This record gives sequence, structure tokens and C-alpha cells, in this order.
Amino acid sequence: MFFIDTHSHLNLPEFSGEIKEVISRAKEAGLSHIIVPGIDLATSKLAYGLANEFDIIYPAAGFHPNHIQNADIASMEKIAELISKPEIVAIGEIGLDYYRNTTDPAEQRKIFQYLLSLASSEAKPVIIHSRASDDDVLEILNMYKSEKIRGVWHCFESSWETASRILDLGFYLGFTGNITYSKNEELIEVVQKTPLEKIVIETDSPYLAPLPYRGQQNEPGYVVEVARKISEIKNAALEVIAQTTTENAVQLFNL
Repeated sequence: MFFIDTHSHLNLPEFSGEIKEVISRAKEAGLSHIIVPGIDLATSKLAYGLANEFDIIYPAAGFHPNHIQNADIASMEKIAELISKPEIVAIGEIGLDYYRNTTDPAEQRKIFQYLLSLASSEAKPVIIHSRASDDDVLEILNMYKSEKIRGVWHCFESSWETASRILDLGFYLGFTGNITYSKNEELIEVVQKTPLEKIVIETDSPYLAPLPYRGQQNEPGYVVEVARKISEIKNAALEVIAQTTTENAVQLFNL
């Protein structure tokens, strides 16, 4: 029984000096792959470097909307060059974030559309970040529908209405440790209604540690708890959840 963590920030400072131990624990937990997305040029390069060092890591490259202040012309040219490398399995994480209000929304949309254009030309999937911006993200994704953009809506935490619109685009939904938290009925409903064939699992580590690790630093091995919760919600064997979500990730990221 294998699992794939489709979103883990092993390229952030929180994991500095302990990558080998974290990966060892992930392998012991049954993980076969870990997707490491970039949030800017530096972390995208680091994800690429980690993938060259560890066979379990698969890198993605992109600009998180809260980090586009570093997205000048030179860095965008370099990120495009990095994205073209065959080792880069996805473009991400990319999208819009109006919650923190740290970067200009118009500039966010400009960068997002540029990166979607790269995804189209490179025929690579995207890892979508959306916070307090679902309608705008969906509007932009619909603009690229004819270009057959595919991907995953990372760390989904909205309503079933929004989920159904995402699924209509052919995207996968990525669920994290927040589905294990109490008083989360709306999200539980989404997990119940989403076809298992459109679900991938993730940790978003070092954030959003699932129960029983909530409050601790999250890590890829804990993705098993996300799968366990989906198993409970869908009343399906953990082996079925593991196999199907693994197959979904393999198909999406061409692993």
C-alpha cells in the first residue's frame, strides 16, 4: 500500500537540516512520491535540487500569489526556463490570494495568466492556490479551458458548489489535514460528494498537520492520516483510498 503526498514544502526553512529524517519517516509510512512545489524562483530551484538528491521528491516550479513581489522580468524568464526542464512535473503553486492582501490583485492575475500560458505551452499540470478568490480563479481558468489546462485545486476548503465548478473543468481536488478537524461539516460534505477518482491527498507541510498531530510541524508521512479520514468519510477501505489517490496523482503528474 503506497501513498503520494502531492503538496509538501520541503523546500522551506522549517525543514532545514532534517530533510533526510523526514524522508526516511515518509518512506516508512508508505510514501512513494512527494511533490514539492515552489513559491518563488529560489524555492522552485531548491525543489529542483532536492529532486536531484532524493528519488522520492518530484519538483514543481511557480510563483505563489503572496510572493509575486519578486517576480520581475528576469526571474520570470528564469522560472520559464526551469519549468521547461523535464524533471519539473507541474507549475505551482500558482493562483490568487486576496485574504492576506500582501500583493496587488491585478498583478496577481497578470502573473497567474502568464504561468497558465506556460502550462499550456509546456503541456504540464498546474497546482492552484486560491484563498478568498475562488470566483476570480475560476473565471481565469475558464478563459484557458480551450487550451486544456489540467491540474489540482490544492488544499480545497470551500463549498460543494465551488467544488462542482472545479470538477466541471476536469480538475482534481487536493485535500489536506484540515479535513480531520472538528466542526468542518461543509468540507466533509465535499469529500463525500467528490468522486474518489478526482481526489488527491496532500499535507501542505509544514502547515495544517492532521489529527492527531495538530499543533505540531506537519510532514509528508502524515498524509496517511488524510487518507484515513477519507476512508472513514467514504466508508471505503484504506487500501482503496491509497490505491486510487496514488493512481490519480500518477496520472495527473505523469509520474
